[in-house]
Amino acid sequence: MSVSVVVHPSPTIPYTRITVFRELLDHLRSYVQSVLEDPKNIEAVVQELLKDQNTLKLFYRASKEVLNFSQSDWLEALKSFYALGERFKDAGIDVEDALDIIAEHDTWKLQQIRKNFDKYANMFFDFIVNYPEDANRYIIVDMSVFLLLIATIEARSLEKLRALGEELNRFAEELELYTLTFMIGMDESWEKELDIIATARTPEELRRVLEID
Repeated sequence: MSVSVVVHPSPTIPYTRITVFRELLDHLRSYVQSVLEDPKNIEAVVQELLKDQNTLKLFYRASKEVLNFSQSDWLEALKSFYALGERFKDAGIDVEDALDIIAEHDTWKLQQIRKNFDKYANMFFDFIVNYPEDANRYIIVDMSVFLLLIATIEARSLEKLRALGEELNRFAEELELYTLTFMIGMDESWEKELDIIATARTPEELRRVLEID
């Protein structure tokens, strides 16, 4: 959802869908402002957000709308999403790899929910039950990425953009590890591969252990 909700809605997207996203963004305004004031404090901001039931309800509604995206809607969202990278270039910080990681994560997750929902849901449920601390961390990482992207749109200084970019790069590295974890979890060798993952604490180590190019 990070990619699709963060961008300005396309004119081709139904008005009801735009309304849902705008309601969510309006409700997130105070959280985004807190992130802008101190990007390094984003995890504390996310912890507060996760206690906000109204926000979580709006996230749920927005997520349902994302599932109705057509291919053209999704491509338009990705195009606007990558346009954010230009703002970071002006601030002298490279987030190209981070944006690729985020786009890959959201695109893969959306494909699984649409085409392989039962298996994906079972995998994620097993992940939560067997690795609750990692599951909680994933939620914090994913939500942090989302807020950082929203804050990027609102940032008005190069200094703020650099600070946001540094945090985005940091969280994207963690998000990539979870993407690989979930991809492995969709295979039959779930339990075996989770033992391997436990020994690899960075995306680079995980690629090496799994012999991923």
